[in-house]
Amino acid sequence: MARYKMEMFQQRTGHAGPLRRLTHQIHAQDDATAKAEAQVIFDALAAEISLTNFALWDDAGRLVCETVRKDAR
Repeated sequence: MARYKMEMFQQRTGHAGPLRRLTHQIHAQDDATAKAEAQVIFDALAAEISLTNFALWDDAGRLVCETVRKDAR
């Protein structure tokens, strides 16, 4: 299993860009599985707190995916 690092971002009032909010480690067989798990985690947390987007990197530091920024809910 490969390790992935997920970073989720939150826009705060009065700040120019998104600020890092949370990080999460994901263990998955491949990029597609990690991306699907990251989306589930993001959706669950975004329902509770205002998150704008997330980025997912593999253990070697390669960017696997980055969601398009959306307005905070």
